[in-house]
Amino acid sequence: MATIKTNFNTEKHFVLTNNEDKIMAIINCPAGKNDISEKVKQAISEDENAESVTLVNQFVTDKAGATYILNAMIKDECNDEGNSNYYNLTEACIY
Repeated sequence: MATIKTNFNTEKHFVLTNNEDKIMAIINCPAGKNDISEKVKQAISEDENAESVTLVNQFVTDKAGATYILNAMIKDECNDEGNSNYYNLTEACIY
């Protein structure tokens, strides 16, 4: 199971989108060492109406660390084996 651990000098915000570019959530990431895995799983679970979400893998697509592609296994009452879906976690500026 993958985790999303951060260690930023300042507070940051990330936009979670699905593979169709639908905005699912804005994730607040406080300064310092944090694990935002539960926030991301909760957002995916609520948007997908899933019983459980497991983060399988993550890939950094920007050398500055601004965009992550997440692979998540989603299980619901109709599918015990689960579906594998991809999500984007992109750093966003909040004004």
